[in-house]
Amino acid sequence: MTENDSSDILALVERARTGDRDALDELLRIHEPMLLRWARKRLGYPLRTLEETRDILQDTYAVVIRKIGSFYYEDESSFGRWLRGIVTRIVLQKAKGAHIRRRLALPNAERVPDLSATPSSAAQARELTRAKYSFLRELGRLDRLIYRMRMRGFSSVQIGDYVGLTDRAVRMRFAKAEARIRLKMQRLLQESRGDEDDG
Repeated sequence: MTENDSSDILALVERARTGDRDALDELLRIHEPMLLRWARKRLGYPLRTLEETRDILQDTYAVVIRKIGSFYYEDESSFGRWLRGIVTRIVLQKAKGAHIRRRLALPNAERVPDLSATPSSAAQARELTRAKYSFLRELGRLDRLIYRMRMRGFSSVQIGDYVGLTDRAVRMRFAKAEARIRLKMQRLLQESRGDEDDG
């Protein structure tokens, strides 16, 4: 890291600590490739899927949003060390449970009936799950975090406390994100059924 780079990081950290959301988003964008590699190494096979890793990162971002105000900048590497420490603690916490939380279940409206009936239906289920995660990644970072936390049972008030939004703003953002994903999933299912009918 050059002297200019470290100065930029310090400036972003200082802005983020005072509540500048754009500065925090930029810090997370800069460090995300490193965090992905760090999380994947700690998850280990066979849990080292892209979706599982991104779940860890979303949990990390929730902690960062909550605690950035208390972060103390020591040197050019301290922010990265702090992020890696958060990731490591989250992985260890999840590993202590009965199992690491797997992929989000598809909402009832998008569930595929009798998935285990044939190999092709199981393959279709996997494809739909991958598609849902792809649609989720199209959302902005904040909307992804709100969506994941809401799907995990956090209330809109709790989420608002984490991300610094009002209860109403959280509910509106979640509703829009859910509607977007649901519409895309419904279109995908319709296309899939149309292909089956043609076959």
